[in-house]
Amino acid sequence: MSALKGLKIIVQKTTNYQNNYLMKLKSLLLWPYIILISTCFLFFNHQDINHTFTSSYAFLNGHIADFYEYNKPYFGRNDYLPIMYILFAIWEIPLHVLNLASNPENWIASTPIEIAWSKLLIILFFFSSSILVNKIATLIQIKKPINKFSINAIYLTSPIAIFIIFIFSQYDIFGIFFSLLGVYFYLKKRWSLFLMFFSIAISFKFFALIIFVPLVLLIEKNIKKIIFSFLIGASFTALQLLLYWHSEVFRSDIFFNALTKISHSDVPHLSTNLRGFIGVFLYAISCLFFYTKKLKNQKEINFYTILIPIISYGIFYLSIGGNPQWKLLIIPYMSLFYIFIKNKKIMAIFDFIGMISFVWICVNYWHNNVDYTMINNGILRSYISTVSFSGRDLMPRHFFLILFKLIFYAYLFSPLLLYYYEKNLSKIKQVSSSVFFIRYFLGTCIFLIPAFVSTLL
Repeated sequence: MSALKGLKIIVQKTTNYQNNYLMKLKSLLLWPYIILISTCFLFFNHQDINHTFTSSYAFLNGHIADFYEYNKPYFGRNDYLPIMYILFAIWEIPLHVLNLASNPENWIASTPIEIAWSKLLIILFFFSSSILVNKIATLIQIKKPINKFSINAIYLTSPIAIFIIFIFSQYDIFGIFFSLLGVYFYLKKRWSLFLMFFSIAISFKFFALIIFVPLVLLIEKNIKKIIFSFLIGASFTALQLLLYWHSEVFRSDIFFNALTKISHSDVPHLSTNLRGFIGVFLYAISCLFFYTKKLKNQKEINFYTILIPIISYGIFYLSIGGNPQWKLLIIPYMSLFYIFIKNKKIMAIFDFIGMISFVWICVNYWHNNVDYTMINNGILRSYISTVSFSGRDLMPRHFFLILFKLIFYAYLFSPLLLYYYEKNLSKIKQVSSSVFFIRYFLGTCIFLIPAFVSTLL
C-alpha cells in the first residue's frame, strides 16, 4: 500500500511539474507572438482596406440610397454588397464623430489613425473567429487531439493567416467568421441558424456559397428541402440586390470584381476556360459524392463537415487561382483538420512549406503590390525608409515560381493526403508547442526580414 501511495505521489508531482512547465513555455511563446503580430500590424498595410473603409464614409455622410453613385467619382468602383460598407461604417463612427475621417478624394493618403482603427476591426474578427474554431473543435473531437497546443492556437499562429490579417490587411475574415458560426450551428443540428449565418456570410464576398452547397447536400436528401435551403442561403444577398438594383452604377460594378478576378489566369500554359471547366466538373463531382454519401454516425458528420471546405476551396484555388487573400478561407478548416491527423508535426512542417510557396507566389504575381512595398502604406510609414527592392528581386520567377505553385497546390490538399496515408496507423505522435512556435515565427519572418532589409539598402 505504501509503495502504491508513493507511486501516486510521484505521478502527481510529475504531472504538476509538466503542467507548470507547459504554462511557462506558453508564457514564453506568448510575448514573441505579440511582438511579431504588433510589428506586422504597425509596419505593413495594403491599400485595399483604405479604399473600402473610406468608401463607407458615404453612409455616415447620409448617402444611403445613392451610395454607389456618390462614390463613383472618388473610388472608381465599389465591388461589394452594402453589408461590407455598412459594417465598416458602423466601426468608423468614432472617427466620424471626432472629425478624424478623411475626405473621399484623399483615400489613398488615409491617416495612420484611420488605418490602425480599421485594421483593428479585422483583427477583432480574426480573434473572434478563433473562439469559434475552438468551439467547433470541442464539438467534433472525441479525444483530446493535442495535449500541448489547442486547435485555435494552431489557427492563430498560421503563418498565412498572420500574413493576410496583420500584413495584407484583408477583410475576407468577415465572411469567414459568419461561415464558422454557420458550421458551429450545423454541427449543433440547429438548421435554421446554420442557414441564417451562411446567408449572411455568402453576402460578403459570395465565397461561403462554395462550401454551403455541399454542406446542405451532405445532410439533406429531400429535393424540395434542398431547394428551400438554397433559397434561404441566397436570401440576404437577394435582399441587398433588390434594395440597390435601382442604381445603374451598382448593377454595372457589383459583379465586375469577382468576374474579372476569376477569369484571371495564374496557372501557366492552361487556358482560363479549360481551367474553369475542370474546376466546375470536379466541384460538381464532389457535390454529387456528398449528396449520395450515407452517414453512419455523428463521427462521420464531424469529419465530412471539416473535409468539405478543404476539398471545395482546394478545387476553387486549383481551378481559379485568384487573389492571395482568398487563401485565408481554407485556413480555419485546415487548422481544425489537425484533430484527425496523428502526426501533427508533419502538418506543421507542411504549413511552413506552404507559407514559403505562398510568399514566393505573392511577390511575383503581385509585384509592387502584395510584396515589400506594403511597408510604404503602413501605420508607421513616415518613420521608415522606402523599400529599395521588391520581393521579385530575391525570389525570381522562371522555374522556381512554377515549382512553388505546384508545392502550394499540393499543400492545400496535404491534410487529406496525410489523413488517408495515416488511416491505418494507430499511434498518435504528440508535438511540442515549440514546433508551432517555429512554424509561425520562421514562416512569417520569411517575409518580414527581407522587407526590413530592403529599407536599409
